[in-house]
Amino acid sequence: MALSDACFDFLEAVGRAARDLAEAVHFYSAPDHPLRYGEEIDALRHACLAVAASPYDAEGGAQLLRLATAVMRYHDTPSGSTASPDHEAKAQNLVKLLQSRVNVWDVTAIPSIVEHVLRETPFTGRAAMRLSAILLTLPKPDGDSIAGVIAEIGSSTAKQALGVQSNFTTLAQRQVDVGILTIKDEEFEAVLQAFPTGSDVYVSPATHRHYNLRITEAAGGATYRVAIMRQSEQGNGEAQSAARDLIEDLSPRLILVVGIAGALPSKDFTLGDVVLSLRIHDYTVEARHESHDPTYAMAGGPVGKRIEHHVANLRARSQDIGNWTEGLPERPSVLVEDGNLYGPADWNNDVRESLEYHFTSKARHPKFCSGVIASSDRLIKDTRILIPWLQTARHLLAVEMESGGVYRAARERCAMLAIRGISDVVGFRRNEQWTRYACASAAAFARAYLRTEPIELGERSHENMVENPFEETGCRKT
Repeated sequence: MALSDACFDFLEAVGRAARDLAEAVHFYSAPDHPLRYGEEIDALRHACLAVAASPYDAEGGAQLLRLATAVMRYHDTPSGSTASPDHEAKAQNLVKLLQSRVNVWDVTAIPSIVEHVLRETPFTGRAAMRLSAILLTLPKPDGDSIAGVIAEIGSSTAKQALGVQSNFTTLAQRQVDVGILTIKDEEFEAVLQAFPTGSDVYVSPATHRHYNLRITEAAGGATYRVAIMRQSEQGNGEAQSAARDLIEDLSPRLILVVGIAGALPSKDFTLGDVVLSLRIHDYTVEARHESHDPTYAMAGGPVGKRIEHHVANLRARSQDIGNWTEGLPERPSVLVEDGNLYGPADWNNDVRESLEYHFTSKARHPKFCSGVIASSDRLIKDTRILIPWLQTARHLLAVEMESGGVYRAARERCAMLAIRGISDVVGFRRNEQWTRYACASAAAFARAYLRTEPIELGERSHENMVENPFEETGCRKT
């Protein structure tokens, strides 16, 4: 008999076992049966029938295995046994502990969240995600205590979603949805202020990187888990190392590079506006020869179809993005004088025209645009360097020093996007206050961008959204 035949026989046996278990579940769910079951019995029966009909569905088989394990461990406890009141007491203590630590918006939701986290129900995944949002706002000792209870009596699905096992590690060690990489102090501070919900810090035992864990809104009232880090040095080399460690430590599905960049003169955008990268042109590798202009081995590439198409459609997501400029400081001044311009005469003219176009009329709020961003290991404020770049890429919008390295680390492992506030226009000596303003602008847009749900939510069940009891609960919006 061939190995494929043995696999076929095994899967057929799985299908027969699922049918047998479905019959048993039907018997135990009778109204007069002495053991009382809740929604988990319906979930188990549906999983049995699905596997019986399609034993080759690996995802369905895994779900059935989790449900069967949970029922075996926690739900065959006859009334009056010593295990039943112990389980109930721990559940009640968990509710009391959570209610004593959360804000008023979450108190009434806690009993329902705990109920669905401790039992396998159609809402267990969603409940676990809401609990995850709450836990990141609690002190670490409380979070670890709650994780211990869930590791002991929680449902299998909730344990998996929260990253705890019977020999649990801290909740900070689970995966995150989004990683945010910053470089300068001003960038780091702006991002921390833009994402205020949560205060836990995870120090990786493997890489010793420090990650600030936050929760932020996604579409439809759901949330993302976010890890914010600051790389120790500027440049694409350190950016590549930091992004690689972030991926290894926390497995984000999206990395955002949030900070500032210098721009080319343009009438489409200017100081304080935000540029999103549809493509990264990496000019890190440079060759110089005697009496010749430098040449570059341009690397990088597109950010990926999923993110590219999502960014291209952002204008249609204005309701989700909201008023992202609200709360930004007052726009600094711009003084367009000959003494503030540098570079060739024709470049000076372009700079002057673009700045006068944006700053001689009534002040406006920052806006966002998307296109090609150049990345290099050098701080580019020299027009003699930019002009050769423009000969190879006519559509460059901005220049910076880190996205090329992040692109190399993230390629084929997770999505990435640079979100850059414009702090400089190459050829113009500007007010230093533009650095902080551009940092705040980029951070504010990064938070708004995540409200458009650029990546799928890890535990979201679209089928359960209509009757979801957690839709309006969980982490309070800020």
